Amino acid sequence: MRRIVERAGPLALARTGATWEILWEGTFLMSSECRASERALGALAAGRTLVAGLGMGFTLRAALDAPRVSAVDVIEIAQAVIDWNRGPLAPLAGFPLLDPRVRLRCADVREVLDLVPAPYDAVLIDVDNGPSWVARPENAALYGEAGVRRLRAAVCDGGTLAIWSAQPEPALLAGLASCFGSVESRSVAVTVAGRAAEDVIVVAR
Repeated sequence: MRRIVERAGPLALARTGATWEILWEGTFLMSSECRASERALGALAAGRTLVAGLGMGFTLRAALDAPRVSAVDVIEIAQAVIDWNRGPLAPLAGFPLLDPRVRLRCADVREVLDLVPAPYDAVLIDVDNGPSWVARPENAALYGEAGVRRLRAAVCDGGTLAIWSAQPEPALLAGLASCFGSVESRSVAVTVAGRAAEDVIVVAR
């Protein structure tokens, strides 16, 4: 089956039949066949929610479908990913960027965290494959001691922080425990390229 690839710098959008993939410098990041963990992340949305990492729109779609969600601010660092979600990827998640509750910014979430005007009811982070496998070296600071404090400041009392990861992250759980009342790691069964696997969502409240 023919594989079609559109490149935007280090990013690439590839399609084989009905399956879409996003790659970074040739490394697989996500597939349209694997949606369960992104939807599980989005389901944790509440009230005012910040979603960091647009991906293919599955997390955003689930956030918009969650009960009593009034507004979702989406931060995506790559303009190409935004353009693809407005173009060929838009139907996959039901055109979530067209929802009037969505505000989208092309920016680095680390910079946005310093400018949050008021804490969110939920902050959902999916910008890396986890602290052990960051997409950009600069992102490592997001999960360190200072980064955790910034994340805590962005979440209102009684709110939720959730971070997507491709593997368990015990060090992250320990770091979050210093700022949040409860922290847990949730495994989500997924299928990647026909193989069973588990993604992880770290949830702090």
